[in-house]
Amino acid sequence: MTIYNLLNKGRITDILSALKIFHQVENISTLSDSDKLNILLTAIQLPLHIFDDLLANNPPVLRTIKGHAFEVVFKRMLQQLGHTYLEMGGDSDIDLEVNGVTLQLKTPYIAGSSTEIVQFKTHKTHGAKSEQESMSYYHKAEDFADYLVGLVSYIPFNVVFIARNELPRHLKSIEYILSPFKINWKTHVGLNHFNRIGISNYTACEIQPLLSYSATELLPLTAEKLQLSTNIILDTILLESNFRIWDMNIRGFAREAAIRS
Repeated sequence: MTIYNLLNKGRITDILSALKIFHQVENISTLSDSDKLNILLTAIQLPLHIFDDLLANNPPVLRTIKGHAFEVVFKRMLQQLGHTYLEMGGDSDIDLEVNGVTLQLKTPYIAGSSTEIVQFKTHKTHGAKSEQESMSYYHKAEDFADYLVGLVSYIPFNVVFIARNELPRHLKSIEYILSPFKINWKTHVGLNHFNRIGISNYTACEIQPLLSYSATELLPLTAEKLQLSTNIILDTILLESNFRIWDMNIRGFAREAAIRS
């Protein structure tokens, strides 16, 4: 039986199942990047260079991967530092719990950021679509995580830990967190302050290998755009809780890419 015969409808759950059955493994983390990439290419029926271009040069696709990839990087970092975490997942206001502290992970909104200023969006992605529709478009502060963990850059690696009570509130109601909001990350008290979440053994030099990518990446365009390795990119896509990346995002835009090619 070929791996293609195991793909069923080609959704991410089908792909994960096919990988495990075909390679006879319980955990796909043991598989090579080539194995993971080949099944995605088989499922989507695109050649490698077009698939790489689809990920790298389609802003909605790249933005979605970028947001979820930070969580993959952060979880690997926690493991390397010897800390466990509890995944909350789904559409919760909380992504992870570490050392009894709840976290919401965010990547920067590039259009609103500059050299020393970084902007983050905290509004909900489901429900009300704008403030005009309802104030529930914004997160209530009391429901938010203890800390917003905001990525500033991968190289050099900079993150800012913003406590819930430090998040700016909406002018119309202090119950809600302003979105988007800006901070000066260079002067913020939470810059690389891992002690805020109970981690005292963080050192940048030990983390840097997690963030390295090379000129020989299997997905060279996407790796360069995200400044992340193919391994992290693939593991971000092949995470069942991130099913929207593949099922609702990449597969939809792949039709257009296939027709153009």
